[in-house]
Amino acid sequence: MINSVILNNVAKDVKNYHILQPIDLTIPVGSVWGLTGPNGSGKTTLLKLITGFMRPSSGSITILGTELSKKEPFAPNTGFFFKEYGPLPNHSALGNMLAVSRLHKRNIKKAALEQLLSDVELDAANVTHVKSFSTGMQQKLLLAMSLINEPRLLIWDEPDSALDVVSRKNLLHLITKQKQKGTTILVSSHNQELLASCADNMALLENSKVMPIERRHLK
Repeated sequence: MINSVILNNVAKDVKNYHILQPIDLTIPVGSVWGLTGPNGSGKTTLLKLITGFMRPSSGSITILGTELSKKEPFAPNTGFFFKEYGPLPNHSALGNMLAVSRLHKRNIKKAALEQLLSDVELDAANVTHVKSFSTGMQQKLLLAMSLINEPRLLIWDEPDSALDVVSRKNLLHLITKQKQKGTTILVSSHNQELLASCADNMALLENSKVMPIERRHLK
């Protein structure tokens, strides 16, 4: 397999409004693809189309060799981060990790889940319910939860939005670690400097169109 993600003439319309003009996109296996753009430009919509949480109005989406359809609606072997799909508020961080691991129906050792929490600067021994966490801590937990199933594709929608400077550096380390494992990563952010630090390719989504960004334009 050469490409993890293939979009062929994918468009999204809502009530005759063009949220996304037809897009052709290929993302190679093991690469990091960064997406930026103004608020309301359609970044989250595009990422939800790729995960299968939304259906395109036209075109086809192939993820890890599987074309998404009514029969196969969701991206296979994919971990995701969307802020609106938050953790269980009345569980601890580790409780959330255990709950997600059970959904995957895999025998994931507790020590492995604790290590994932440590990787995102969270303490597995902290029994505080997530509803008391700061927004940044909840985002870190969502990052850890997205990694539980050792996915081959990660789709992270603005994972840095509530992180402090130190935590953003750790996010870059986490992206590098996943890339070294051969994981393909799609990450959106308003922080072009962060994307330029980790992405092999970058794109700007504006006026319903995806346009490549050359690194020389960021200098």
